[in-house]
Amino acid sequence: MTNDILERLSALETNTIFDALDFLELQGATYGLRPLWDCPKIVGRASTILLGPKAEGSPPTVHLITPVIDSITADDRVLVIAGGVEGISSWGDIIANASKVEGIRGTIIDGMSRDIDGSRDIGYPVFGRGVTMISARNRLCIQELRSKAKFFEKTHLVPTLDASASIVKSDNYIDQSLHEELQAAFAKLKLEQKDDPDWHPRSNDMVQNLVHPSLFPLVYGRSRVFREEVVGVEDAIDRWSGKGEVIPKYQKPSSDKQRYYGTGIGGDQVDDSYWSENYQWLPSNVAFQEDGSVKFTSYINGLHPIKHREIYGTIEKLMEKALPAWDFCLACRRDHRMVGSCRIQPRFGMPDNPDDNNDANWTVALEDVPIRAKDESSDESMNDDERQFEDWKKIREPIQPEAPEFKAWDYGTKPGESLRERFRDIQVIVKMASIELTPDKPSFPAGG
Repeated sequence: MTNDILERLSALETNTIFDALDFLELQGATYGLRPLWDCPKIVGRASTILLGPKAEGSPPTVHLITPVIDSITADDRVLVIAGGVEGISSWGDIIANASKVEGIRGTIIDGMSRDIDGSRDIGYPVFGRGVTMISARNRLCIQELRSKAKFFEKTHLVPTLDASASIVKSDNYIDQSLHEELQAAFAKLKLEQKDDPDWHPRSNDMVQNLVHPSLFPLVYGRSRVFREEVVGVEDAIDRWSGKGEVIPKYQKPSSDKQRYYGTGIGGDQVDDSYWSENYQWLPSNVAFQEDGSVKFTSYINGLHPIKHREIYGTIEKLMEKALPAWDFCLACRRDHRMVGSCRIQPRFGMPDNPDDNNDANWTVALEDVPIRAKDESSDESMNDDERQFEDWKKIREPIQPEAPEFKAWDYGTKPGESLRERFRDIQVIVKMASIELTPDKPSFPAGG
């Protein structure tokens, strides 16, 4: 098909071409496709893509349409995308930008587009069956949410941050009785401290610290300690307070060499940047009991063990309830591999070359960005290549990877992996704080 034929076809109305095909008994018309914005008609040679499911075991790739776009060098092409799934998008504004840069005349989708405003803004024609918010990646998210809903039905826990490091939440995990005990504990501490509240720094007098490990930390070169673990709970004040020997100033051993992988999530070492040479928060020892409960075996720093005996009991109940959530979040490294209840493998494979300067990772290749001439606003110190690179960084968009086949993660603590099965006791740092709202300060910023 010559450019002359394309020009002659562009002069004809679409209905006229369809009538001619009918007369010649040629199939060529389809139904249900329409312009997805008020765009002009397009005429060109077809570069056709047939969509299909990703083959099992195939390596991770960029968006499946991107290689076709990159291979087009002529300016007379129209993309025809066949095999779309009903209700699922197979096109979007990001790849429309890439197509525009490559000089493609427009796209015809036997399916849906995810968005259309960006295509309209750059004047890129798109025809299809409609616009939908659901993409293959959206569908993957929906399937994962269903999987998490099943886990919630069994545990009342919802994994939120779920990628190597994990966070779980729940709105109905703590029963009403324990709620009331916690409320009573906070009310008692607030009443005792009402004449001299400890407002957290930079909280606008809205966060009151009731028990905080920074109030009475261990101070190297000043605090008295015992070399053996002898401090208990109820006898801690009368028997041990103020006794022992002064702990020396902290000195890092010269032979303490850290393995780079040992300080990561689940590692067995703590990065030096997390240690203070002057102070340290003091944890409390908590032992697992045979009846399934937990028990403090040393006092909570900042909470009197006799005066607040009932608060100790309430916190023990809270920790017992929290253990399954802690089991979920605390992954560990064993035999050079991660083990745990949470997700410990990525959903997507690693790209072949994730470097930011790799053209294949972006919708626009560096070489396709026109070199901008110098003007009065240009930095005189920049040469042509540097200006081109700076312009490329402003207009490029990352190419999203193709959504992999969904595989439900087997959430839950495996036999032998719970804290209770792995240890006889644990150490816990206790902190209690209250956010105080008033008519003058009716709200508190999230994370503030």
